[in-house]
Amino acid sequence: MSFERFVYGVLAIHRISPIHKFKLILETTLQYDCSHLVVWITAAILKGVQHLDLRIGNHPKALPSSILDCQTLTVLKIYTFGYDLSVPGIVCLPNLRTLKLHCIRFLDGDSVKRFFGGCSQLKELALFFCRFTTDHVRVSGTELRKLSITSCRGHVVIDAPNLASLTYVCSPSSTDMGVKNLRSLLSIELWPILMSKPPQVLSDIIKGANNARELILLHSAAKLLTMVGDNPIPTYSKLERLQLGHCFRDTWKYLMVWLANSPELETIIFEKVRYFSIGIVSVQVFDYCGF
Repeated sequence: MSFERFVYGVLAIHRISPIHKFKLILETTLQYDCSHLVVWITAAILKGVQHLDLRIGNHPKALPSSILDCQTLTVLKIYTFGYDLSVPGIVCLPNLRTLKLHCIRFLDGDSVKRFFGGCSQLKELALFFCRFTTDHVRVSGTELRKLSITSCRGHVVIDAPNLASLTYVCSPSSTDMGVKNLRSLLSIELWPILMSKPPQVLSDIIKGANNARELILLHSAAKLLTMVGDNPIPTYSKLERLQLGHCFRDTWKYLMVWLANSPELETIIFEKVRYFSIGIVSVQVFDYCGF
């Protein structure tokens, strides 16, 4: 029996009972007839799938359009090596709570608006290496609580008035994505990779989220402590935990001001990263000092 026949047989068994979770992993180098994948994913959708995890590498034709109209989906994860997404019609994902996208390219602003406009109950959004080939598009989400942005490109503003957790990872190849309504943030992690100077968007976040209880500044993000310019350092009246991934010469001077402006601060963690090699093995060691 071939693998395809086996999968069809398994799907046939579930004629009555729903499929709650469906996960599909396809090797990126494998030459494969994507028509089977479309049938399998469509079958899972017709059987009321709630958790859909698709890792299809460079096989974007494996995605059926019915994904955008699945009433039962609560979790959707799509991992590709580059998929151009155009949304000509209405998106209806009324129960979607968690959305994670990897290497998705939105071809126009209308596709962005339709896609995220159909996810009205979204609570967690993670974007990894996504590209928005449009300017000045606003994505609103009143239910959004957790947001993660990693090396994305495009000028998109995410407006989430109830956002509680933000992780922002950027690199020299990424462009700024704005985040509005920062006063509800409780946890912030900023991580500029291979950047000597953090971009302006990170500075805006650090200034606007002064109700945060946890602040994690990794790599050169620690420079944000000193990059307030002529503006006064904001008062973080609720900050309880501060973690610094790297400290620079001026960091210590400004840190004292931060301490004075953070009356509820209980924990500070200084993370020192040291690299050394043993033969062909590279070892990364983290030293922590907290008080």
